[in-house]
Amino acid sequence: MEKGASTRAAIVGEALRQTTRTGLEGLSFGNLADALELSKSGLFAHFKAKESLQLAVLDAANQQFQARVLKPALARPGPREQLLTLFTRYLDWMRDGCVYSMVAQEMDALPEPVRAAFRDGQRQWRRTIGKLAADVVGPQRSAEVELQFVGLALAFQQAVKVFQDTGARRRVVAAFERTLETT
Repeated sequence: MEKGASTRAAIVGEALRQTTRTGLEGLSFGNLADALELSKSGLFAHFKAKESLQLAVLDAANQQFQARVLKPALARPGPREQLLTLFTRYLDWMRDGCVYSMVAQEMDALPEPVRAAFRDGQRQWRRTIGKLAADVVGPQRSAEVELQFVGLALAFQQAVKVFQDTGARRRVVAAFERTLETT
């Protein structure tokens, strides 16, 4: 990797780490420059505006999400195993610091191109859940299972982040499995 591409990757990586704590709106060229020991002008050479940095961070988050959550789950045999693996890997993603949760809370403050990119990614994510759910429980219940998937994951995130509940993962997975068994 050439130096410019390497520097850009380092900037995006640090921005992604910061985004899990401060959100996209909280990104600051000054904080990034300090963390990476670069000048602000060096950052601006790679990203002319905060919006382009935010879009690059979303793209990097999506790539990590694909590698850590989606691809391993979809590699499993059968839709039920895929959906359960998708759910448990998503819980791990949420536990480790979900950039998407931060971005969802700041949607109104983000520029429209960033909101649109985020919204498109989330629609694609929900379609993936819905398709697998339809394969497991049928199309009539797929929207319900999709909603419970997301709701249980958010409940898990709160239990872990707010209350340090070490048993939450087991209970949430059991609840999701029951959702799939209900006829």
